[in-house]
Amino acid sequence: MSHPFSARLASLLLLFLALAPTARAANAPAPFDEGNKLYDAQEYSAARDRYEQLVSDGSYTANVFFNLGNSEFRLGHSGRAILAYERALLLDPNHPEATANLALVRGKAGAKTLPSSPLDAFLLPISAPNYVLIGAIAFWTSVLTGVAFLLWRYARPLLATVCTMGVLCAAYCGTALVRDRQHRAVAVVVSPEVTARLEAADRAGVAETLPAGSDVRVLNERGAWVYCELPGRGRGWLPRKAIERIAPGATSA
Repeated sequence: MSHPFSARLASLLLLFLALAPTARAANAPAPFDEGNKLYDAQEYSAARDRYEQLVSDGSYTANVFFNLGNSEFRLGHSGRAILAYERALLLDPNHPEATANLALVRGKAGAKTLPSSPLDAFLLPISAPNYVLIGAIAFWTSVLTGVAFLLWRYARPLLATVCTMGVLCAAYCGTALVRDRQHRAVAVVVSPEVTARLEAADRAGVAETLPAGSDVRVLNERGAWVYCELPGRGRGWLPRKAIERIAPGATSA
């Protein structure tokens, strides 16, 4: 029996998805506004085409992917909706609407996710460029204060504290960037369902069956097949056409 609070929360999320489907943006490109108008008119296929035009042109933002995800969801494409929400969160980890809709559509599709790392609970939801900037500042602060500690006789306890904090902050940012790189190797199942195989062949043994929207981590590629880490902690081969990377243009490590 479901908990009353959980049921109420799910209802609120569904209401949000229905009544506030599209994010708006000031000074948005024409296709974005056109897509929003088409979405409001329930012409979801045409709206999706406008948002995909922006993606193809490289003019995408988190809101473009968020609206694209809503369009795909309305068209019944759960896998592609989840992919779009994931891409929105890659650009803006603090996008609340994308976070809410991703959780909702994952639940409806029964999508599987990769095991999380204990480190994820300690990492701030900020973008990789910001981590690079903060890490660089922390690194050079630790270097300069370290040099000052060696050359000066004054304020050594303070200099030692600042140097140590800089090293720790730089290490923290480095860890976050490693996790970001791992996340950029993640792909989403865009087919309605796909079977992961133990070998790169259609008749090979089954490793795991994955519903639409499930996450996998790409490890290697071979022709029409991709070798992946699976949500069930195993590994298997998936048809290349069945998945799509969250990070556009990403390649295998």
